[in-house]
Amino acid sequence: MSYEPLHHKYRPQTFADLVGQSAITTTLCNALTTGRIAPAYLFTGPRGTGKTSSARILAKSLNCISSPISTPHPAVNAMYVDRSLPVRLWTSSRSTRLVTRV
Repeated sequence: MSYEPLHHKYRPQTFADLVGQSAITTTLCNALTTGRIAPAYLFTGPRGTGKTSSARILAKSLNCISSPISTPHPAVNAMYVDRSLPVRLWTSSRSTRLVTRV
């Protein structure tokens, strides 16, 4: 058995699992339900407030292949397909390097 960090083991997997983020959860679920996805989302705030968890769940919801459209309830152990633009460039907030590959 390999080591798995606690922040990976207990990370929320669905929007319903997010604690204390009802405003962002409702906003993102409504956007997914209506199909009105913004071109970009900016998750900001202090450490430990669920920015990465929210972004990961949003990415899973957009890329889940168990549903033909983006869904606010991604399957936890499902496979995902890339439905995004062919070029994905962003900068990491922890470094000054440009991240070009997931």
